[in-house]
Amino acid sequence: MKYRLSSLLVGWIIGLLSSTLVRRRLQRLIMRYAPEHFRRQIEEKRLEMIRTVRRFSSDFKSSTPAKDQNRRQPLYLKNRDRTPGHRPRQPLK
Repeated sequence: MKYRLSSLLVGWIIGLLSSTLVRRRLQRLIMRYAPEHFRRQIEEKRLEMIRTVRRFSSDFKSSTPAKDQNRRQPLYLKNRDRTPGHRPRQPLK
């Protein structure tokens, strides 16, 4: 178990580092070889996507109720019959 967790952690760290390096290398290639107007279009699209995600997250947060109101009842209380004089069908063990 210890080996699996350590290899999972090492793989996660390597994945983060490699994705960062690949992204930086792609940005450098785009900046070096792409025309100026193409670079501006890429930057505008990136900023537009960031704004869209932020707007979506703020809309989602405002549409969901607060955590206290969203608390769910436990399953044993949710399905319980609340009529007076209710008795279980089977004897409790």
